[in-house]
Amino acid sequence: MKNHLLPLSTVALLAFSCRSSPEAPAERDPKPPPAEISMEDAMVLVMEAAMPGAPHAKLATLVGNWSITGRSRMAKGAPWNEFTADATAQTILDGRFLTMDIRGSQTEGMPQAYRGFAVFGHDNLTGEFTQLYLTNYSTAARRLAGPIEGDSIVMTGTYANPMFGGAEEPAKLTLTLEDDDRFVWREYAWTEDGEEYVSIEVEHARR
Repeated sequence: MKNHLLPLSTVALLAFSCRSSPEAPAERDPKPPPAEISMEDAMVLVMEAAMPGAPHAKLATLVGNWSITGRSRMAKGAPWNEFTADATAQTILDGRFLTMDIRGSQTEGMPQAYRGFAVFGHDNLTGEFTQLYLTNYSTAARRLAGPIEGDSIVMTGTYANPMFGGAEEPAKLTLTLEDDDRFVWREYAWTEDGEEYVSIEVEHARR
């Protein structure tokens, strides 16, 4: 059986397109600038926003090489398709961001082996974790953001669905750190009735 690989792959796009959309995240109102501020005070605010902190240190625990075993499905109750891949994670820009380079085998119907590239961060201004996801199966970039909820980072956003002319579709991703050497990446889809279910589940084990 051919492998099906990770977000924005053919399997994921099909799965996402067969669901009702949840409510879109509310837009954030930017804070108004202070009426008067000295250059010194302005630089203090800039540096506070720019400095890596505990959330960035949490992301840095994912640095290393990972073996991936995962599964995906096109609808709730549908059979799972299993796949494997490898990933390498490293911090960039003095610990402000974490990149993850994902390499897998060829997905059925696609001309080349799968390649995904994720950039994780934490925005000190919004207090949310962020993800930018790119893949050689699409020219669209997916952007997600969200907080820690319990033991998981929960990020939501949108992606451009090529099956509907690039219409924006909602997306949801959770990262759950099981321990220092294991974490799970889950993606979600929705039934026509709006019921959420796991469409992609990816286990990472440190090599």
